[in-house]
Amino acid sequence: LWEWQYKTEDYLDLLLWREGPPTNRTCSVCTKDGVYRCHSCMGEPLFCTHCCRMVYSHMPFYRISQWTGGFFEDTSLTKISLEIHLSHQGKPCPQWVPLVNDPQMTMVVDASGLHSLMIRFCQCTDTLSPDMQLFRTGLFPVSQPKNE
Repeated sequence: LWEWQYKTEDYLDLLLWREGPPTNRTCSVCTKDGVYRCHSCMGEPLFCTHCCRMVYSHMPFYRISQWTGGFFEDTSLTKISLEIHLSHQGKPCPQWVPLVNDPQMTMVVDASGLHSLMIRFCQCTDTLSPDMQLFRTGLFPVSQPKNE
């Protein structure tokens, strides 16, 4: 530990620097204002809302935070309106009808923790049942929908 003692101030300064936004707070994909930081990615890149949704549309378990003007506050991809579309390669189902096929908030347990996800099931006539759509995607339901 004595070897590291002379670096203590440098390390503390760097840790504090990482808590704030970079001087040039632009999205790492486009040139818009970067307000979301991904804590699951190497280097914790910044993203604007649109790019954050696009980049993580197939990675819903990544952890993000939002710049509030004073600090980065933990948030979720669901809070920035990320929806998981089952079937159709992650794109919206062509049979989707607004208000009839609204997404279902689903709690998912992953190695990184608990995640509330907005899931839209495929509505095509020849599609699998919702539980089978989840299985095909690699999500394993722990309960069955209640029959009403």
